[in-house]
Amino acid sequence: MELTKKSTPKSILIFGAAGHIGQPLAEYLTGEAPDIPTFACRQKHREAENTPERLS
Repeated sequence: MELTKKSTPKSILIFGAAGHIGQPLAEYLTGEAPDIPTFACRQKHREAENTPERLS
């Protein structure tokens, strides 16, 4: 492996996935890399709503 290249991530966690940057990023990643598990984490104050959701 070359020193300038990074390996493909095994999974992706997106914070603020309901926001104006996080949501389009989550949609793009699930479309372009459906084989990589993508999780979304919203920034809510309640603990139950702050757990990651699997998107793909």
